[in-house]
Amino acid sequence: SQTVGDAAGGDKATITVSNASKGVEYSLYKIFDATYDPVTGSIAYTSDKLGAEDCPFVVNDKNQIVLKAGYTLENPNAVVEWIKSNAVKVNTEAIIATDDTLIFQGLKYGYYYVESGLGGFISVDSTNPNATVIDKYETAPTPDGDWKVVNDTNVSVGDSVDYTVAFYTVNYVETEKVETYTIEDTPSNVKIDTESLVVKAGDTVLYDKNVNYLNRSSVIAADKLKIVIDWVNEDGDPIYDNNTKIKVTYSGEVLAAAADNGASNKATVYYNTTTAGEKETESDTYDFTLTKTDDKGNMLGGAEFQLKRGEDLVYVVAETDKDNNIIAYHVADSTEEAVKTDTIVVNSKTLAGAITIKGLELSEDYTLVETKAPDGYNMLTGAVVIDTNKTDDAKATDYVDQTVVNNTGTELPSTGGIGTTIFYVIGGILVLGAGVVLVAKKRMRREA
Repeated sequence: SQTVGDAAGGDKATITVSNASKGVEYSLYKIFDATYDPVTGSIAYTSDKLGAEDCPFVVNDKNQIVLKAGYTLENPNAVVEWIKSNAVKVNTEAIIATDDTLIFQGLKYGYYYVESGLGGFISVDSTNPNATVIDKYETAPTPDGDWKVVNDTNVSVGDSVDYTVAFYTVNYVETEKVETYTIEDTPSNVKIDTESLVVKAGDTVLYDKNVNYLNRSSVIAADKLKIVIDWVNEDGDPIYDNNTKIKVTYSGEVLAAAADNGASNKATVYYNTTTAGEKETESDTYDFTLTKTDDKGNMLGGAEFQLKRGEDLVYVVAETDKDNNIIAYHVADSTEEAVKTDTIVVNSKTLAGAITIKGLELSEDYTLVETKAPDGYNMLTGAVVIDTNKTDDAKATDYVDQTVVNNTGTELPSTGGIGTTIFYVIGGILVLGAGVVLVAKKRMRREA
């Protein structure tokens, strides 16, 4: 415990703040003097200001200090303002609590106000020379903006995204001492890179790939984080200052399942076993459907393409039906090295000439290069640029099919639908009337 004041001076009365908050400044104000009559057992409060018209306090018929009508401790601003203008501040220097017990000693008898986060009033006399006051916090841990944020809500399968959980602590919630803080983080369609995890309390690193000061019950895994931080030492005293910022950062890979359901991630913060707050983040992927047609609109099978993002090949994985027909492709994640390919075949028996590529970021950097034309047709001579209007409010059921047919020497149109997101083809030349249809759809997380 931390003791302040002169034990040899004045009376030997004390005021103990039993749940002081480490790192918080405390001030003590003496509002009224008190005298005790041992014969009658009565207490007299003396002050020329006690009966003043602007004084918020009166003495009731039980000889107790109470607030006048119209004043309330639920809204104490007017009371505290009067105290600071009229009472005597006992400690002239700042007193910062170093643990969770703060004792003011060497006090004369009187009626006092303890100021901290919210403060409290207390009377000290010879019948009660060693009084205790509880700093009645009504605050709880608070988020730093949001409890959790993600750096990118528009992603491709295989992308690495960054997550942050950050909040400000308290050492007590009302009268409950905080002994642990716990952050539980469960991703959906995201693989956590455990080596990227960093946990800090203020400037102190509690966990990274070289340091681990977390509670032993913590779980650090690719599919779940449970971060348990001890907030008191073996003696039960707070280790960290009140209002310390806890910050958890890590990155995660967007997995192939996000091509259908998006990537979501929920963090829940607890003090002791009570939920302080939670936040779920979501990141979405997009699709486009590629269709080859002749100049009469008939779909053609047999074409093969490579998809590029900038100068890099995009590797994909084929999705098949029960008869092993390829019905779609999704962008490959790092777990699919053995089955990925750089070739997209537009040749499905169930829907000849059309194929959907899933799990893409909504980006202007994608191009298609035809590597094999349908039998009887010439191959495209240049890359097909997949452009987008970058509208993020598309829904999986809110899009318009856009058919683009280009005869030799004509310029391809670029049209889109209102309220939709269309990938459209520009600058390609199709020989013998072959056409390409591209439709963009946002892959939203499915509601449970």
